Amino acid sequence: MIRKSYLLLIVLGVQFTLNAQLTNNDTEDATPINKPRVRLVVLNTTDVTLTQDHIERLRDIGEYIEDFYVSKLTAKGYVLTNTDMFARNTNGDILVYTANSTQSSTAISNIKSTATNLAQLAYPDLTNLNTVWAIAHFKDGGGFVGGGNIASGGMRFQLKDAVGSINFSSHIAQTNYHRGVSLKAIAHELGHALTVLHLGPQRANTQFNTLMGPISTSYENTVGIPQTVDVQLSDYTAAIIAYHPIFRDSAFQSSELNNKSLKIEKIMGDYDLFTIDCFSGVAHVRGKVTSNLPFHHIVIRFTYDNLEGGGYWNSSFAVTPDANGVFDLQLSENDINIGPASRNSFEYEVMVVFDNGLSRGVSRLDTNEPIDINKNQYTSGYSFDTDTNITQNITLSGNTLSTDYGGAMSYQWIDCNNNYPITGANAQSYTSNSNGSHAVKIVLPNGCTHTSSCYNETDLLDIYPNPNNGTFFIKSKNDKIKHIELHNISGQRILQKDYWQGRNTVTIDLLSSGIYILRIRTDKKTYTMKIISLE
Repeated sequence: MIRKSYLLLIVLGVQFTLNAQLTNNDTEDATPINKPRVRLVVLNTTDVTLTQDHIERLRDIGEYIEDFYVSKLTAKGYVLTNTDMFARNTNGDILVYTANSTQSSTAISNIKSTATNLAQLAYPDLTNLNTVWAIAHFKDGGGFVGGGNIASGGMRFQLKDAVGSINFSSHIAQTNYHRGVSLKAIAHELGHALTVLHLGPQRANTQFNTLMGPISTSYENTVGIPQTVDVQLSDYTAAIIAYHPIFRDSAFQSSELNNKSLKIEKIMGDYDLFTIDCFSGVAHVRGKVTSNLPFHHIVIRFTYDNLEGGGYWNSSFAVTPDANGVFDLQLSENDINIGPASRNSFEYEVMVVFDNGLSRGVSRLDTNEPIDINKNQYTSGYSFDTDTNITQNITLSGNTLSTDYGGAMSYQWIDCNNNYPITGANAQSYTSNSNGSHAVKIVLPNGCTHTSSCYNETDLLDIYPNPNNGTFFIKSKNDKIKHIELHNISGQRILQKDYWQGRNTVTIDLLSSGIYILRIRTDKKTYTMKIISLE
């Protein structure tokens, strides 16, 4: 049965008489109405004779692009709940909705909105159900455009005469249907409709042909070498698309964001999420994500003064956080600088990719914020500068640790036992309340960071043997031992002893087997450590 709807629609002040119908062997839509899908619409105008050959060619294009996405995602290890990107009829064919206009293509100023409005009015059940619109048209020079968010997206592409066939065994950049890069361009714009942003080829592999990068001819003109015909999905692109509602077969609902929040915070005493180690030249983008909406990847996107407009030379990376939401992306200068020329000045964005397909960030670090589908990502400007001559020496005086580097922009002392910054320890010196292992991270005026070696204060004492057979020795290298307490694992004190004159070596013997906590007070500070007796 063919569903028809005759409508009168005013679009941008121009009157059209619209006729929408399915051209699918008189069969109905077999895709459940509550499932997100790409809906393929062809806008038919008076200057084009739309034939069944055109419909079949559109189906072939859809099949090829669907196979491209599914095969690339599967190769990267993603398990997709749904592998039918496009809505299909009861015969299993991709549905092609036709929108017939009484006007010529030159009279239509907004192709995408005209076709989309027609489809939504003719099939109101499709509205607001994560429909991604793929609009085919014959307007000369109409080109390729795509975009949208997780709630709705769309793209349009120019269709020429249905001549020749698509070689399904060829790479997407080899398949020349109506332009040299036509199928890559269609898949590229569909990527935008699935919320993916531009990014360029990897500088370390200049022939890496990214789906969301520049078209092949533009790349070759800029770089001077050809790209490969085997177009790839980058890790970033795959992470975004694989969790889009289309592939998860579950519609995105804005109500999912009620009472949901997101926090991205700095860790490791970092001055910011982005730091560059002065000596090694390794850049880190690291932090911790906390959210009550499940997430699976962190995406970091670097933006530059592009070689051409549109951000085609930007670079993006995806990193998987650990169970605590901590992530650490490590990059070299060569990784960050994409394209044939070095880029020392850039900005970066951090986005969290949620299980429902949404990818969003925060406007300010270290602050819980409601999750909004239009939230800006955290962005900051940086340069890639290093100072390989930087050194730090840590000294201990009494209970106070100090670094000999006095020209830093900032200081942050770190507890090496848990790799976490010590709250409030932001000066050149730090007074420790107990023994332990500490380091200090400094930020230089050029923005690079340097972390000292860990200063192990327990090295001032030697406890041996440990484990022992009931007898052990305590030797102090510099301090005089004044008082000793020994507690069992339950916290009961089983031994205490004062040394009024102070000693450098003492003996404790005849312990029964077990684990003990030893507390030693010297004339300078107090130490706590674990003792194991095997007697």
